[in-house]
Amino acid sequence: MYTFFQGALVSIVATFPMGVVSAIAIARTLKNGYKDGFFTLLGSSLADLIAFFIILSGLSFSFTRNPEVRLILSLIASIVTALIGISIFKNKNKVNTKTNEITGENIEHETNNFVLGFLLTILNPYQFVVYSIFLTSLNIHYISKVLVWTFSVGAFFGSLVWAVSVPFLIVKLKEGYTDKVNKIYPYIGALIFIVGVILFTRALYLFFI
Repeated sequence: MYTFFQGALVSIVATFPMGVVSAIAIARTLKNGYKDGFFTLLGSSLADLIAFFIILSGLSFSFTRNPEVRLILSLIASIVTALIGISIFKNKNKVNTKTNEITGENIEHETNNFVLGFLLTILNPYQFVVYSIFLTSLNIHYISKVLVWTFSVGAFFGSLVWAVSVPFLIVKLKEGYTDKVNKIYPYIGALIFIVGVILFTRALYLFFI
């Protein structure tokens, strides 16, 4: 239990919602409601579980040391990020008023959000670098695979805290300031696009210098 809660606490700090996936989840929450933001961050939480497992198992060298692998993953993640930013900006005036009916279309939509959050997190090699540095600084390492899995599952639930709370807070914010928040929405899309371009440029720069 100690290892589980240690993983949860570490993850709550390490996965603080400041990155691109969080911005996308916020934008989707503003547009379509709680579920879109939740499933986007839920996918990211699963990616966090896998990332912590890979790092603690000592398998992260291919992501952090191989420049070709790092470049490919970085370029894919940056391109996807830029495209999402464009999509969000283009749909600034198309606020979705979906009902809460459970339909095949809604399930597919939620699945797409989940996959998106997962891929953007797992394809980001710098995520592995940051988590590796974080775990090393805390002197966290395990030999037992059982403890590695226990810590990683705890990290999933720690990340899940943000998946549950961030969309909830955004929904509450929108309820009180709907008009103002809707005006902010296109700027979030533009910001995400700019971040994607910066990540793309940075990946090429780090590879060729």
